[in-house]
Amino acid sequence: MAQIHRDGRWARILNIGLLIGGFGLGQGSIFAAQTWLVARSELDLLAAFGTSFSFAILGTMFVDAGAITVLARHVAHLSAGQASRKEISLIFWETSLVRLMLALLIVLGGGIYAMAISAEPFTSFYVLLASPGFLLCAINAAGMLDGLKLSGVSGLTGSIIYVVSAVALIFAPHVSRATAGALLGGVFSIGNFLTVLLQWGVLDRHGLRPARPEVTRSGLMRSVKDGLAMLCGTLPGQLYFRFQLLLSTTFLGTEITAFLLYAKQIVSGMTQLIGFVLRVEFPTLVQLFAQPDKHNLATIFGAQKLASFLAIGSTIATLFAGIGLTFAKQRNFSEVGWLLIAFSPTILTISIMWIVAQALAALSRYTVLAFIITIFVVVGMVVSYLALTSYGVYALILGDMASHATGMLLLYLFLRGEKRVDPLPIAREA
Repeated sequence: MAQIHRDGRWARILNIGLLIGGFGLGQGSIFAAQTWLVARSELDLLAAFGTSFSFAILGTMFVDAGAITVLARHVAHLSAGQASRKEISLIFWETSLVRLMLALLIVLGGGIYAMAISAEPFTSFYVLLASPGFLLCAINAAGMLDGLKLSGVSGLTGSIIYVVSAVALIFAPHVSRATAGALLGGVFSIGNFLTVLLQWGVLDRHGLRPARPEVTRSGLMRSVKDGLAMLCGTLPGQLYFRFQLLLSTTFLGTEITAFLLYAKQIVSGMTQLIGFVLRVEFPTLVQLFAQPDKHNLATIFGAQKLASFLAIGSTIATLFAGIGLTFAKQRNFSEVGWLLIAFSPTILTISIMWIVAQALAALSRYTVLAFIITIFVVVGMVVSYLALTSYGVYALILGDMASHATGMLLLYLFLRGEKRVDPLPIAREA
């Protein structure tokens, strides 16, 4: 038993190391390219690429429809002997068919926007050339790898899109805006192709490559239900930042938007690191929650201790990084420093919220989670908009804090209510 515990611990450490390595390779390369653009004062290009790339990543999340969590849970059950390989293959294809339908919606909507609505050549060509990437995303196997406790490999393959985009971004200032958009949109699709190819190769090596496509009506309906519930849970939070970008672009201008994108890249990098750790620890939480007597806050935080410590450390590190940047000689970096100082507390607040929210995902309470996320996002949007005139870009920080506080309150009230009816008893206070 002790040997199994040690093996599990080292597997988690390896996965976290690979996820951080993938993050450093992917997000780090994008960050380096964006830093180069800031230093060159290519703020228009930074704003155009940052906005387009951000919405493209949102598109992949829309297509995935939370399958990275749903498939991970099913494969974790396979590891626990509660599901067969045939069942997992069936679930994968049912999930992928739903994802393909969502991808077609993205491609259709993007095509209409690029050819009939957008007046910006960069955006139009980016959207058109990025479209094949969404179709490829429909058969990604990240959730399968996570469930196999290979989330580190999943993280490494997921970094490819960022790396190829960063490399292409170096050439973008030297070509026309239309060519730059086509170049960056095209490499987004290429990155998705390479990602899916490598993920399937890893599944094949572990003997879990899905069999020939096969679906059932009941399974397809379950996948639609799970997908819609997960989308309702994940999309509002992702739309929230894009809403902030649109507010900034419309009312604050290109320069402020570029600074916001750059600062948010750093903050997002920190929260993604924490998210990677949560992904590594999620299968363990699922397996623990299979035991009714483990449904408590002690289990939630005990299974995700590393994520909790990392949230505190990341908040402090971001705060000091912001303080350091305020002393930079170049004004661009100094402005980013002040934004980092203001945004740093949001790393801790959003992390605490997601740590507790993982319990709802482990219990398949996707609808409840979606409701809570939708409410806290609406609160953040309203506060951001109302405070924009008085506080400028810092209104967005107020929106973040208001939304996170709302989310934590709703999670607390839900868990307390569950305690009274005892399906999800909360650990007693000492």
